Amino acid sequence: MKDLIAIVLFFAITVTYIVIVGIIQHKLTKRLKGKGQQFKEEAEQDGRKVTAYLDHYDELHVQNYDEKTEQFSSGETEYIATYYYVAPNGKKYKMHELDCHFKCIPSEERTLYLHPRNYHKYYKGNMSLGKHPNIFMVFTVICWIGLYYWIMTVFVAPVLLH
Repeated sequence: MKDLIAIVLFFAITVTYIVIVGIIQHKLTKRLKGKGQQFKEEAEQDGRKVTAYLDHYDELHVQNYDEKTEQFSSGETEYIATYYYVAPNGKKYKMHELDCHFKCIPSEERTLYLHPRNYHKYYKGNMSLGKHPNIFMVFTVICWIGLYYWIMTVFVAPVLLH
């Protein structure tokens, strides 16, 4: 009977922890989205909203290798573009190469929101501002799991097992 109570308490604590973490994570994400929207509005007011213009683009044919048939199959077509934008200081900047890979033909213009002190940094107008980058999300999940493990081993397990 004592074991059954311990198992029920363990699952109740786990579910409660998951709900609390979900609420906290939702509030943090909402706050970051609000800050992203605020950054976007401030950039528009300060004249840091600029348009990047397409200089040229190249077509890449990606081929996939199938190990079973030992042949290359025709894969997807990717496009690599070169965009330039003029910052409020009058200098011409080139967009980062990572932001210039596309699955479809790139558009002639892109909207960018520049950082107030460093015009090399920008946010793309079509991306949802304030979302976690993938690496930060993975780090956050690892931290939540570590906190859960610590709480269970330091507080919950000694109480339930004795």
